[in-house]
Amino acid sequence: MKAEEGGATAPPQCPTNGDNTDAVAVKAPGKATNATPPSTPQPTTPGDGGGFPPPSSDPCTVSVPEPEESDPCDEMKKDKDMLPGNLNNTVSDILSKPGTNEWGADLRLSSLTSRTYNPTSITSGVNGAWDGTFTWNPSEGFSIGAMHKHFATGPSPDDVFSFVKNRQKLSDIGASDVEKQFYEKNSYEIVVLNNATFMITVNPGWWGTLKNMSNNGTDYENIFRNQIIENQNTNQTDELTASVAALQQIFGEAINVYKAPMDTTNFAIVNIDQNGNLIIITCP
Repeated sequence: MKAEEGGATAPPQCPTNGDNTDAVAVKAPGKATNATPPSTPQPTTPGDGGGFPPPSSDPCTVSVPEPEESDPCDEMKKDKDMLPGNLNNTVSDILSKPGTNEWGADLRLSSLTSRTYNPTSITSGVNGAWDGTFTWNPSEGFSIGAMHKHFATGPSPDDVFSFVKNRQKLSDIGASDVEKQFYEKNSYEIVVLNNATFMITVNPGWWGTLKNMSNNGTDYENIFRNQIIENQNTNQTDELTASVAALQQIFGEAINVYKAPMDTTNFAIVNIDQNGNLIIITCP
């Protein structure tokens, strides 16, 4: 690195993540097995929410304290408490639609100080995809969740990366730090099938990692599809089970995955063992 006039050294050029005001430190998912990411997430500068992490001797790296361990069952209960009371009715409406198009619904809070939801309307997507309409205002509601139909597989990387897209929209509209933190702590995605309902959330401290991973979204979709086939061949499982395991293998500790029988909210925790087999953990 060249020295500037007067003997001063030019500051290091650290990697950034695009939206510097919202960049957070990243780390690699902890349960990935055979799924190799296309690139290793790089450290980014700290940003909104909770102040700056302690300084590091490496000017391009921030030291982020590990989040406190929480009881997974307590975490699931908190996530379930965010769901609307008429969720099962909406699930039934979505599943009743014929054809191969995906149907879905945006789930919007009427305010950020209550758990009251605006009336829910389901909308049609296309064959293999459904896109919601994110809103964040008192008149249309605050999009804290979304749900849509799948036909054979569980949640996909695209469903995980939708969190990142919506979180970025909050930055684009100039949402406050408090609003961004509210979204990060309470947002969820639901995928419904004819025989099961899945819910996914993002764990604290992993938003920067997911943001970096989303830059290679197409690559992760390809990894996902290949991992499904490998899981089916290795563990002799059906496509749904293999897909849920593949999602866990890619994202590891960055996300929570819950599964409930169709038309219920009796969710259980979904995880994988060291051999890549899917395991279900029920809570009292």
